[in-house]
Amino acid sequence: MVKRTANLWNGPRGNFLVSPLSVTAALGQLALGSRGESHRQLGELLSLPGRPGQANRKRSVMQLHLQMGGLLEILQADGRGSTAFQLRTASALFAAPNLRLFPRFKREVNEMYGTQIVSVNFGDPVTAQRRVNTWVSQQTHGRIPRALAAPPPPSTAVILSNSIYMKAAWRFPFSRELTKPGVFRTSLTQQVPVQFMRGQFSLRLADNPRLRIRVLHMPYKRSDVGFYIILPYDIKHEEYDIHNLTSHLTVQDMLETLALMRQQTVTVALPRMMLKETFSMKEPLRRFQSQQSSASGSDALAANRIRTRDTLSQTRRMDINGCSCTCPSEAVLVGTRGGGGLGGTGSSPGVLAAAATGHDDPLIFNMTNASNDPRFRIQDIVHQMFLEVNEEGTEAAAATTTTIDYAATPVFRVDRPFTFFVRHETTLATIFWATIVNPGPGS
Repeated sequence: MVKRTANLWNGPRGNFLVSPLSVTAALGQLALGSRGESHRQLGELLSLPGRPGQANRKRSVMQLHLQMGGLLEILQADGRGSTAFQLRTASALFAAPNLRLFPRFKREVNEMYGTQIVSVNFGDPVTAQRRVNTWVSQQTHGRIPRALAAPPPPSTAVILSNSIYMKAAWRFPFSRELTKPGVFRTSLTQQVPVQFMRGQFSLRLADNPRLRIRVLHMPYKRSDVGFYIILPYDIKHEEYDIHNLTSHLTVQDMLETLALMRQQTVTVALPRMMLKETFSMKEPLRRFQSQQSSASGSDALAANRIRTRDTLSQTRRMDINGCSCTCPSEAVLVGTRGGGGLGGTGSSPGVLAAAATGHDDPLIFNMTNASNDPRFRIQDIVHQMFLEVNEEGTEAAAATTTTIDYAATPVFRVDRPFTFFVRHETTLATIFWATIVNPGPGS
């Protein structure tokens, strides 16, 4: 799903932030309510094997729903009772009071995805906006206060919102006293000022000369979730392109690299970051639908891959915290299921919002497995994400490093475009993924 989402996007080569788990869960819920060609298209997006109607495709669809439901349950269970690590998922379907949803659809989205059905009077748009935004804000601990920037039109029938919130403290926090200003090179000729968090820790590090990358694992206090940084070798030519490199990495490449990891003392310099991004998947999905309708068979997906960046209409905002800011050493990520978050040493929510409205120009998905009401149309799927990477953990004082011996250890200095992901080690599920080209203010 990381590659699928990234391949749907093919615009400016800037920062790319996504929660694959969030997007998959949102599309999975839509698949539960879809029928016919729409169901087939969603199956292609979710990379399900087999052809529509075949027994193995039907089994794959059911397995997807069961596995997603089980995974969401496992992730939430892992975060219970811990102050150092919190991970919570939530899903709600806000529906007009007079919209009749089929009992089977309501039962399945609740049993498999934990989705609540909430009645909302969209005839009062301001109150409806406030209710949806309050729910999303509560689920993301205030990190995404406005999932709906404007009141929905009175003709709105359904809004689907899913959230993922993660707050995780570094096992080895950075010391704020060691954070210093530095330069991040976005290319051979351009650079931006950043604040580098610095520390010396015993970490797992891999060097893969064949792929010309290094990978560093930074653990959280909960060992079942890890933060991985993929750093290409130094910028030496104009062809340095982190997006191109990432898009060509295969699962086998990553397995090979992770197998090379060795525990050692590493001096780390990592930019302190606060990132926010919102993008619409409407146009990418529209193009996907158009291309799928003219393709057939198992070759359809390969023949019609959409370059995600090319089609996602996006608004993004990124800020860097200054040295004077007091920030927890946690990676904070937030999103709406059209959104996701990443956590380094902070809190991170992810939420995906799909709005099914009665107003013009909806995405054409046949949702008659959810309702036979013609108003149930998908207007947009919006992905929102918030990420914060800071110095201190919940128990930072006890584990702080106050001196650094640069001569004695390998140095992992993240001063050029890089990729990182947050992974649940038990299930190997990627919770958050980000490619950072420019961590500077205003990017």
